[in-house]
Amino acid sequence: MKRPSRDLRVLVAALAVAVLVGSGLVGIARTLGVEVPSWAGFAVAALLFGEFLRRRTSDVGARDQRREYE
Repeated sequence: MKRPSRDLRVLVAALAVAVLVGSGLVGIARTLGVEVPSWAGFAVAALLFGEFLRRRTSDVGARDQRREYE
């Protein structure tokens, strides 16, 4: 069976980490007594994953520009 591409594996890993971090932050907030809605973990995960994608795509663009100058 063919393995998924490296890019796909990185995206899936980044999404998993974002969800874990989001749910962990919500868990910590609830432990401290802060009332947090149930969807807040997914919102944090979406923000983290969006930032990851933004940085990854800007890195690819910068890499392409460096190749043009060489």
